Amino acid sequence: MRLRWVFAVIVLLLLGVAGYRLWLPPQVAVETVKPRPLEQRLVATGRVISPERVTVGSIIVGTVAEVLVDEGDQVSPAQPLIRLDDRELLAAVQRTESALRQARANLSQIEQVQRQAAAEARTQAELQLRQARRDHRRAVELAQENFVSRAEVEARKETLDLAASRLRSAEQALAALQPGGSEHQAALAAVAQAVAAHAEARARLGYALIRAPTAGTILRRSVDPGDVAQPGAALLVLASAGETRIEVQLDERNLGLVEVGQPALASADAFPQERFDAVVRFIAPAVDPQRGTVKLELAVPAPPEYLRADMTVTVDILAARREQALTVPRSAVRDGDSRPWVLVVRDGRAVRQDVSLGLRGDGRVELRSGVAAGTTVLVDARSAQPRQRVRAREVAR
Repeated sequence: MRLRWVFAVIVLLLLGVAGYRLWLPPQVAVETVKPRPLEQRLVATGRVISPERVTVGSIIVGTVAEVLVDEGDQVSPAQPLIRLDDRELLAAVQRTESALRQARANLSQIEQVQRQAAAEARTQAELQLRQARRDHRRAVELAQENFVSRAEVEARKETLDLAASRLRSAEQALAALQPGGSEHQAALAAVAQAVAAHAEARARLGYALIRAPTAGTILRRSVDPGDVAQPGAALLVLASAGETRIEVQLDERNLGLVEVGQPALASADAFPQERFDAVVRFIAPAVDPQRGTVKLELAVPAPPEYLRADMTVTVDILAARREQALTVPRSAVRDGDSRPWVLVVRDGRAVRQDVSLGLRGDGRVELRSGVAAGTTVLVDARSAQPRQRVRAREVAR
């Protein structure tokens, strides 16, 4: 009988404890709002872009004799990259050199020999014409006194006309050889043509050695010795030296949070533990309507050695920072995109309090209005209903 009474007492005690616990309001985690530093960062994924990509090709058709660089090599301006077989081009240069020497020799022959000979021929023609005139005049005088026949006078006349014709021919020949004359001009033109042909041959010979148009890094090599280089075909792709940049696509909803000059931290997916500095340098003036993103370009002042063009990188942009911000965990805010509110503890009850939000940090959000420092806020707004009795349990954060 005594054992029954003891058992009954124990049962009543257990029921009392259970009832008390049911009567007690639920315990909820709370946090006291106080000022603390808060940073709002925007995270985006992008790729490393080089300042400019230059496609290196050949101007002429030729067989590749030697490739002097490989992918990843650093090159300087005018550094030889590819050498084509130049034997035919060398022969063409030699032929044009010979033709140029011949043209210059012909011009020298005109100026130093033919012109002097033509001048002497004209002098002789002048002397012959003078003599023919005297002979003709003498014959006419003798014929008037009947000392010579009429036929003799006509013969002297023919000799005179022939001498005059020879003088005209000699003068024309000398004029053609003078500066500005037809033969002299033709010789000069031949020299100029030979000079141009020689310059063209030398230029084509120069095309056989393909050089770097600018300093940079070889990104891609598409040619080997023995290949035939065709004009317009890409043999090498060169990333010109200059400021390394990162291109990212940022959600257009965050466009109002970014501006030129904002600092950022970036990390390559291949080296996730390594981080390097970047700075926002360009914001595209238009939004991509298909993806709803805006293009940003970030400069990398001191790129790490492992950074390569087209590497995938993650960028963490510091959009804003406030040293003394009243913040709560994101889980404490309900309806954050429309009419945000939190639950505060007042007189042992959870009370709904409308708030306005400011910066959104990593796991925390700024309350711009609605609560003051020292207010107790539920860490999880879903752990209780408005006006529900609660027991607050402070959590350290």
